[in-house]
Amino acid sequence: MNVLRVLRHLLFGLFGLLLLVLLAAGFVISTETGLQSLIALAERLTPGQLTVDSVNGRLLGPLQIKGLRYEQGPLQVTLGSADLDWQPSALFSGKAHITRLHFSDLEVQLPPGDSTPSSPEPLALPDIRLPLAVNVADLQSRSIRIQPPNAQPIQIDAVSLKAHSEDDDLRIETLEIRAPQGEIRLSGGLNPIGNYPLQIQLDWRLLTPNYGEFAGRGDISGELRDRLQLTHNITGAATLDLRGEVRQPLTPKPAWSAQAQLKVADLQPFAPELAGKPLSIQLEANGVLTQFQGHGEIAATLPELGPTTVRFNAEGNDQQIKFKELRLTVANQPLALTAKGELQLADLRFDAAAQWQKLVWPFNGRGKWKAPRVNWR
Repeated sequence: MNVLRVLRHLLFGLFGLLLLVLLAAGFVISTETGLQSLIALAERLTPGQLTVDSVNGRLLGPLQIKGLRYEQGPLQVTLGSADLDWQPSALFSGKAHITRLHFSDLEVQLPPGDSTPSSPEPLALPDIRLPLAVNVADLQSRSIRIQPPNAQPIQIDAVSLKAHSEDDDLRIETLEIRAPQGEIRLSGGLNPIGNYPLQIQLDWRLLTPNYGEFAGRGDISGELRDRLQLTHNITGAATLDLRGEVRQPLTPKPAWSAQAQLKVADLQPFAPELAGKPLSIQLEANGVLTQFQGHGEIAATLPELGPTTVRFNAEGNDQQIKFKELRLTVANQPLALTAKGELQLADLRFDAAAQWQKLVWPFNGRGKWKAPRVNWR
C-alpha cells in the first residue's frame, strides 16, 4: 500500500513537472516577455560577448530585433535590425516555412584565415539529408559590409532570396545580389547526396569606369564530385565565349580543359592608339591545376603592318610560359617571324630565339632596307 502511494505521488510529481515545463515553454515562445528572457539567457551563455538593444514580438512570430552586436576574438558582427515571421504550424507537416526574413545594416569583421596547409586528400563531402523541408519565401537584406583581414571591404547594397527544398534537392528560385559595381542573379539546384549533382544559371552585370558596362550569362552543370561543365558569354566593349570542363574538382590537382574566343570590334577603350582596329583571339588549352598546354591564334590590325596573325603553341605553369612555336604573318606582305622562347612571369623576362623572313624596314612595305632572313636571340 505504501508502495502504491509512493508511485502515485511520483507520477503526480512527474506530471506536474512536465506541465510546468510545457507552461514555461509556452510562455517563452508565445509571449514577448518570454522572448526577452530567452535573449537575456543567450547573452549570458553565448561564448564571446552578445548584446541586443531591443527585441519585440514572439518567438512564434513575428519578431523584431534591433542593435545586435557579437564579438569573439577578432570576429565582430553588428546588425542594425532584423524582422522575422514564420509559420510554426508547418512544423507538424515536416516543414520549416519562413514567410519573411528582412535585415539591414549588417557588418562583419572576419578573423584571419587558418594557416594550416591544405590536405593532399580530396575534399570529402558528406551526404546531407535535411530533417525538415525548408521554404524561404522572402529573404531581403540591405546594406552589408564584410571586412576580410588585410583586404578591401566588400560592400553589398542589397540581397534577395527565394528558395526551398524538394525531397533531397535544394532549389534556389531566385538569388539577386546588388553592389555598387553591378549585380548578380543566380538560380538552380543542388542535391547534396552522392556525387552532388547540380545545375546553376548565372547572369551578371558589371560597371567599369574606363570600359563601360559588361554583362555575362552562363551555366554550370554536372557533378561536384566527378565532373563539371561550364559555358559563359560576356558582352560589352569586348565579347567572350567560354566553354570549359573540370574533372575531379575537389581533388588537390583537378584536370581541366577550356576553349575561348575573344573579340573586340574597336580597341579604342583599351588602346587609344589602335582606335578603330579590331582584335580577335582564339584559344584552346588543357591542364592539371596550374600546369597547362595549349594553342591559339591572335588576329589584329597593326598601324605599320596592317592585318597581322600570330599563331602559337605553348605550355607552362603559374611561373613561366614556354612558347614551343610562335609564328607571325602579315596579310599584305611576305615577311614572317618564327620564334621560340620562355616568358618568366615573376619579372616579365622573355628569353627567345627568333628568325625574320623577308624583313623590310620600315614595315610599310616601301622599306629601303630589306633582308631575306634575320636571326636574333
